[in-house]
Amino acid sequence: MIFNDENIPEPLTLYRVRPFDGTFESWKAAHALFGADAEPGAARFADGLPNLMRYALNLDNASPPPGNLPLSQVVEIAGNRYLALEFRVRKNLHGAVLTPQFSTTLENWNPVPAEYFERLADDDVNTERHVVRMPLSGSSVFLRLAATLPDS
Repeated sequence: MIFNDENIPEPLTLYRVRPFDGTFESWKAAHALFGADAEPGAARFADGLPNLMRYALNLDNASPPPGNLPLSQVVEIAGNRYLALEFRVRKNLHGAVLTPQFSTTLENWNPVPAEYFERLADDDVNTERHVVRMPLSGSSVFLRLAATLPDS
């Protein structure tokens, strides 16, 4: 078909859907996300997670199984208590960075020091499993994951 001014009454946008190559851009195309719905911070799915976080955690469907979502819990190791956050991250994460962060106030967030970060052994074909364990002392400790693009 040939498009011209006579057979198109208003502007037409054509999208080329490319095969998934592991990048965030191709992840958006594979999920038919365009315009505002394709922004990294857009929460297109019912769980409220932003697109970039869904990509980084390899959450490819609208209702991921609970075992694929990050899990936080208090654990005790050798008599010491820790706030732990376990999560899976997409292998070969292209064009995005996933950073575990901690805070004692919920206002200022800092990267979790390497000594509290551990890669666990039970990877699967698409993801690596990690855990962050921050010591619980007298003050409050909060953990979160931040997904960013390198130029943001």
